[in-house]
Amino acid sequence: MKPSSLLQHIGIAIVLISLVALNDLVLRYFFTGLFSTKIAIALTVGLYLAFIIQQSHVTAGRITLLLIDLAVILICMYSDLPVQTLLLIYLTIIWLNRSVLIYTSLFSVTADLALCLLSVGIAYSLFLSGNNLISILWCLLLIQTLHCLIPGARQVIKTQQASDNFEHNLQTAENALQRLLNQQ
Repeated sequence: MKPSSLLQHIGIAIVLISLVALNDLVLRYFFTGLFSTKIAIALTVGLYLAFIIQQSHVTAGRITLLLIDLAVILICMYSDLPVQTLLLIYLTIIWLNRSVLIYTSLFSVTADLALCLLSVGIAYSLFLSGNNLISILWCLLLIQTLHCLIPGARQVIKTQQASDNFEHNLQTAENALQRLLNQQ
């Protein structure tokens, strides 16, 4: 994953919540309440997953992963599932994406799972308290921003450094071969 900070993820959360608020305002006039809620949640999750995939340094399978994510989001959006179940499914998708793309250790994956479960619990309690969609998603996204503080993220090897290492190793091998030839 490219170097990212807590402030960058908070900025993404602010942008996504702004889009949800705008989306909720516009779609409320065209669709019924539950469907517009599902659209707002699906849009937020889809954009967040696209951000995670875009930030990843893994190049193989990015488009396939994004298409699978979008297929699951569309299926869930048009299903007859309650909003709480949708949030659980979406956070599972987010956790799976981050587990595949970001983390290298079992501890990191488990810590991210605990973070996702914490955010599900808080979102569910906010939903039961009667809070609106925007405040629920805002709290959920803010908790999800903490994933960048979990240790064990994949490190990106700079190509220049790898090239320099290769050149250094090549030179060392040539020098060793030259010394062997000179000894005979």
